[in-house]
Amino acid sequence: MFAIWLGFVVFSAKKFIRGKMSTNWPKIIATVKSSCIETKNGGKGLAFYSPKIEYQYSLNFRNYSNNNFTYMGTSGFTKRYAEKYVKKYTVGSEIEVSYNPKSPEMSVIIPGVHWGQYASMLFLTLMFFSFGYIAEILNFIWPGCEPNCT
Repeated sequence: MFAIWLGFVVFSAKKFIRGKMSTNWPKIIATVKSSCIETKNGGKGLAFYSPKIEYQYSLNFRNYSNNNFTYMGTSGFTKRYAEKYVKKYTVGSEIEVSYNPKSPEMSVIIPGVHWGQYASMLFLTLMFFSFGYIAEILNFIWPGCEPNCT
């Protein structure tokens, strides 16, 4: 169980680090090239929506294209929330994006680490550790209980 949690932390660390770094990146004006809602099927009639905003910007006589909306991840958005961003970032509009000065091809519309990332990390940490200690938790609630208690 610990290995699964550790894998999740390592996987998420990259997004956290980039999110934190992106708050200090310079900003540049970009032009929205496409704006739509991407729908992913979650099974059993469940759907996940995310805004897919592709934009282009020029820096030092080079053109760059990207569709990185946020380092938070967007697949958990509701349809209404995704629609809000698609309406805000319409094709042809000029928007401000943050770009990595050391790697100008890296950019993001909404920089930073968001409360949702902290909340999901806390929730998953508590969940993984509670599963790992379920026997101890049950023994605390019902002291002296053996696996075949009635």
